[in-house]
Amino acid sequence: MVGRRIKASTPEEAETILSQMLSADRNVEFDLESIEFGEWTTRSVYLSHGHSSISPPFMEAYLDLQKQIYLIVAIAKTGGVETARLNNSEKERFEIDVKVTSGSSKISTDLGEPLKELAKYMIDKLTGQEVVILLLGSAIIYCAKSAFSAFLENRKEILAQECESKEKTEMLNALNFANAQQLSLFNKVLEMLSKQGLIGKQIADGAQHNNEIFLKAATRVAQSNINGQELSREEASLLRSTITLPMTQKIITQEMIVYYMNTGKPDEITVGLCEAHGTTKYKVFFKDDLFNHADNTHLMTSLRNRTPIWVKLLIRETEDDVKAIQLLGVTDPPPGIISSPIVNQNRH
Repeated sequence: MVGRRIKASTPEEAETILSQMLSADRNVEFDLESIEFGEWTTRSVYLSHGHSSISPPFMEAYLDLQKQIYLIVAIAKTGGVETARLNNSEKERFEIDVKVTSGSSKISTDLGEPLKELAKYMIDKLTGQEVVILLLGSAIIYCAKSAFSAFLENRKEILAQECESKEKTEMLNALNFANAQQLSLFNKVLEMLSKQGLIGKQIADGAQHNNEIFLKAATRVAQSNINGQELSREEASLLRSTITLPMTQKIITQEMIVYYMNTGKPDEITVGLCEAHGTTKYKVFFKDDLFNHADNTHLMTSLRNRTPIWVKLLIRETEDDVKAIQLLGVTDPPPGIISSPIVNQNRH
């Protein structure tokens, strides 16, 4: 079978090819030889007022972008979200190069090469059609000029519907970032990616999370242009405002893996927990004297061996957001579930 070359020189070409892939017969297989992008696959920021160095809030945004790329690569390579399993060579291959030019006012990074490298990890595990869908979908929601604008439009519409203040609602409705066609395409790509297994869901969730970080950065400067979308500090702050929702709390028992632990402070420990069979991560703080020796031993063993353990968590949340998580301790699994080995070792 002759390999097929995919060339998306513009976002519009990428959208056309993506639509063809989505509507094509999944039983008709083709070998993907290569995929090429144009110069549009960048994540860029322009600040109207020059800075002597890269603005710290936007540095945070690009660091988050790097984190999202590593998470995607980890899933493509191992099927899990443990970026620690990427070796130094792999991290270097997917390290983004953030360029700062024009008097430190223009910041950009090209994602074309990392995306093409990503194809090499997926080609033996997925069909050529699935690889094209994932890569073109990634390029569109991370890099297309209309994508960030559509993200802002989505956020504006949600806030306007939920807002009880007439004045604030009018301010939101006065904003216009994307037209109906752009918004429809953006939501369609997000939905399509979310249906492409764990890696597709991570790509979609990672893009949304990174958009949030870039929006947050925009509240710290007078005026910014993110992927072609002009945004003032006042507009960014308005879009980041939230409605006060009632707080509730619940205690859950869940199987988790310890992926990080910082014991540097004598009176406080930071523990990173990841769902044993998912992608959600939590970072939890607690006082060392709240834990007995057995709990500490199980946490350290899970960190060292990446072995799942059952923990009890106190979740404080609103209707649409988790506000705080407290680790109450290591526990036995619920009745009827086979216990993880390290929990059974001298548990009581």
